[in-house]
Amino acid sequence: MMDRYWQETGAFKRFTTPLDFSLIRQRLSPEAKLLDIGCGYGRALSLLSQEGYCNLWGCDISLPLLKRGKEEELLANVAVASATDLPFPDGLFDGAFLMGVLTAVPFDEDQRRVACEVLRVLKPGGTLYLTDFLINRDPRNLERYRVGWKWGSYGIFSTDGGLFRHHDQEYIRSLFDKFNPLHWEEVTLETMNGHLSQGFIMMGEKGGE
Repeated sequence: MMDRYWQETGAFKRFTTPLDFSLIRQRLSPEAKLLDIGCGYGRALSLLSQEGYCNLWGCDISLPLLKRGKEEELLANVAVASATDLPFPDGLFDGAFLMGVLTAVPFDEDQRRVACEVLRVLKPGGTLYLTDFLINRDPRNLERYRVGWKWGSYGIFSTDGGLFRHHDQEYIRSLFDKFNPLHWEEVTLETMNGHLSQGFIMMGEKGGE
């Protein structure tokens, strides 16, 4: 279902999740080798480039989104790949970005695979920058979560023909418990459909091996 969504409806969405460069610059130099997982049409890669980062890589499951990025001259060093199976060797990157990706990977097993893959491709001491959506308490979202219980986890919901997920803070922390925590901040995010949602920015460090 989700693969098809990103080949069709999702290929035309506008991404809005933020990059906090005051945090990023504390950990990652302009020469750092960085991977944007689920890079879409290259919005985050473009912003990183504008800030002086020059060793940038990206991957996304959606060929239409990557083509859109090429047309807008936003992408370089990109691959068609799922976040659950990254086509990169172990310990290649100094930093990895997961921006609004987990919301589009709604099932526990797949999310665990994403977390393992991020850990694998980072160097010891490498930095994860993660931003995504938290559980909301407004009536609209509570009703969507109630209906979405049939998918097996609270916070899953369907919209635009795709399945998505909002998350509990403790669940996110447990998912990335192999990372040393560096930063956690709750923020208000804008969704692809223009709604406001509770969200977070998290940074973690891969421990030495």
